[in-house]
Amino acid sequence: MRLDFSASFASRRSRGKEGLRQTRLGQVSIARAKGLVKRGFKPKDAADITAREIMFENHDDPDIARKVQIEAQGFLRRVKEGLI
Repeated sequence: MRLDFSASFASRRSRGKEGLRQTRLGQVSIARAKGLVKRGFKPKDAADITAREIMFENHDDPDIARKVQIEAQGFLRRVKEGLI
């Protein structure tokens, strides 16, 4: 049985880094915000601190800033709905 790793690699590579980066960004921001909430921060403060940290780490990149704000709003929405 021979596996074709090149096809698998090509399909992953064709998705590009942006999709992977967005996924990691969302996972990281939610994990950071959850950690702050567990330490006693209010969810709104945790989302704001997390967003500012990520924007600082990425040198205020406008695309990342927009995505981080969307993730922060999504985090707050999920907290209000009781999903997190």
